[in-house]
Amino acid sequence: ITPSLRYREQAFEVLVKYLNVLSVLASKDYASDIDKASIELSSSLQTLIEKTNAVDAANAAKVAGIFGTLVDTLSRPIVEAKRIDALKTIMDSSQEDLQTLTKLLTGSNTKIKGFIEKARESIILHANAARPQYNSPLRYDYDKNIADQLQEIEEILASLDAINKGIEKIPAAHKEIRVSLDQKQNSIEALKGLVQEVQRVNKFYRSLSQTK
Repeated sequence: ITPSLRYREQAFEVLVKYLNVLSVLASKDYASDIDKASIELSSSLQTLIEKTNAVDAANAAKVAGIFGTLVDTLSRPIVEAKRIDALKTIMDSSQEDLQTLTKLLTGSNTKIKGFIEKARESIILHANAARPQYNSPLRYDYDKNIADQLQEIEEILASLDAINKGIEKIPAAHKEIRVSLDQKQNSIEALKGLVQEVQRVNKFYRSLSQTK
């Protein structure tokens, strides 16, 4: 399960780096940070491609093409007068790629849940076989330990379901922010909120992989 979790960590890292590029471009002080943000995104994408080849070869071609137009756009100088136009172009060209990436994540979460559900079945099976006999002083502590493990598993499964729902909302939120640019609304705070949500999910995956 750990390779699968770390693959997802990297996918979320790509999302964070992509959204960071948008945040930088949305800022008037973008010039000093855009090169760094672009390099970080490119590096993150390359790592994701490598991990995809290792754990999800069937989707390797899809991942390899993600955000290609964006990287090409960022390879050219962006002048202040064209900054918002560049931001719009990047968001328009990346909408479908963002949907592809989030679908891969939500779809593969089923695999993680399968691993965890099998672990739960194994715990129950072994717990019943090794349970201390009735009236044994060890039985209470034993049952409590098993109950705690099962409760933790239930919390993880519930978290995965909640995370999937959050991931599914990302493309729509991205599209709404893009529309707000045409309406000349302040989109920086919305972008920051989206970055923070993706970072929160990524933190969960990291903590989960460290327990396996």
